[in-house]
Amino acid sequence: MIELRLRDHGLVRSKEVFSPFWIDWVRFDVLGQVEDVNEILEELVTHVQYGFSYLGPREVHDSFEDAHGPYVLSAMSTRLFEPVAPATAKMDLSEWLIERSEPHWSFRSLGLSLIADLPDRGSAFRLPDLEGSIPVTELGWIVGSQGFDEWIFIDETRETLTLVVATDD
Repeated sequence: MIELRLRDHGLVRSKEVFSPFWIDWVRFDVLGQVEDVNEILEELVTHVQYGFSYLGPREVHDSFEDAHGPYVLSAMSTRLFEPVAPATAKMDLSEWLIERSEPHWSFRSLGLSLIADLPDRGSAFRLPDLEGSIPVTELGWIVGSQGFDEWIFIDETRETLTLVVATDD
């Protein structure tokens, strides 16, 4: 049996002017003997930190308990995630950031620092565009109107999992 213990989390967004784009990240310590990476994904989608609407700061109580971004949390499943190479996931996230960060230079700088800290080895997964394939919450139209991008990085060496959500509001 494994457990995910919250280590830290953060939010990357522009400091210069308003931008609807942002990157939320949550890092967990992976505790216990991992037999299969799917065990870690299963633990993640049932973790209290995964059930989050992204409609406000993590420190504020989230009243939309059956939400993961725009999606109904109870409809989320590990089968929805697609495996990708960590380097590919980092490149995709970098491209997302660069396309949306000009002229928000602090956003780009902070985002690139986050990406550099993500593992180059281990396992990575991407949540594909789920629009139309699983139910959305009542307020799901607010978050991710221009896309809800999610990556999971699992670093077996450091025994960590980092969830990265890049989207807009």
